[in-house]
Amino acid sequence: MKQVKSPFILTPLLNANLRCTKDVIVHQGGTSSGKTWANVETMIIKAIQEPRSRNLIIGQDIPNLKSGSIADLENVLYNIKENIPNEYAHIFKSDYHGTDKIHTFFNNSYIKFMSYDDAQDAKNGKNDNSFFNEANGIIFDIYDARAVRTERQVIVDFNADAPFWAHEKLIGDHCQWFFSNYTHNPFLSEKIRQKIERRRDNKDWWRVYGLGLTGQSEGIIFRNVKWLKKGTHIPKDCTNISYGIDFGYSNDPTTIVKTGEENGYLYIELIAYSTGLYNKDIAQILISAEVERGADIFADHDPQNIAEINKELKNRNYYVKVKKALKGQDSIRFGIQLLQAQQMLIVEHPEFIKEQMHYKWHKTKVDSKGHKKPIDSYNHIWDAVRYARATKVRQKKQKLLGFARGG
Repeated sequence: MKQVKSPFILTPLLNANLRCTKDVIVHQGGTSSGKTWANVETMIIKAIQEPRSRNLIIGQDIPNLKSGSIADLENVLYNIKENIPNEYAHIFKSDYHGTDKIHTFFNNSYIKFMSYDDAQDAKNGKNDNSFFNEANGIIFDIYDARAVRTERQVIVDFNADAPFWAHEKLIGDHCQWFFSNYTHNPFLSEKIRQKIERRRDNKDWWRVYGLGLTGQSEGIIFRNVKWLKKGTHIPKDCTNISYGIDFGYSNDPTTIVKTGEENGYLYIELIAYSTGLYNKDIAQILISAEVERGADIFADHDPQNIAEINKELKNRNYYVKVKKALKGQDSIRFGIQLLQAQQMLIVEHPEFIKEQMHYKWHKTKVDSKGHKKPIDSYNHIWDAVRYARATKVRQKKQKLLGFARGG
């Protein structure tokens, strides 16, 4: 039988994948380490070697997949076509269906790109191999729902800019971890190598993206967080229910949260996180969320937006009213301290998780009293939570002061 030279170059990461027999392979790596490329090659090899196999590449969303593993798979297949004799080209040729984002091979195996809205969405059917690309953008319940339905092997990769569920959940004899960085990529150009190494002085960046290690969690503002399974809701017997709205401008999202207290815990549920919402859309979200009659709804200071939302609610005979949040002097710090004082139980949502990991104290900026200032990013949801909680406390204080003065 004629020997055909493999179209794949056995890089350290590809070799590690092909030799690993564990149920789960975890790749934590830095930028340009070649982990995604090697994992895509591995999925192609599985599709070729395992007839009729069902292989999924799963990402946070389709835009992420398009810029990452979808492009990588197309480039891998192109390189194979350029480097294999024509008589064997049919083995690696795929029929691609763009709408369904699925590559089908000669042996009826396929590789399909998927993203899921929630864990329930991920429970549809079984498959043979799964690759979770940039897994820290995927919530654990989605991973868990899909992984348990994967019959052969799971591959996971990510840049660990902060600890996340993989560091807690993907441990044990069934998992094999590989750590990589740019030095493991034999195809990296000298120009890119120099660009990476010029950033050595940025210690936080270098640790994660240069060395491929787990980012430090110093400076995270809210550590008092526990995540509730996605799909759960705030308990019905919560007290001090209030809602918060942070309006989105330009490319920023509008965020709406529901909050409540029970047994000393602060429960929080994200109701909306979306760009491009009109005020009539916000009114409809409040109606769809079945906001209680007379409920406290506090929004960012924008009189026009508030007036338009209230008008829309009134026109629809829905008797709730949005009010402007009480801010006052040093309101951001006051709200942060208020939220830090309680254990927060938050319904899991990828955007909320991202803000919790990335909302940090600024390393150098301080206020007039010498207190650290928070960074002005990853705070859209937190601002809505502050409006919901801090306004109620300020209202209570104002009533107490008014009573004392009247007496």
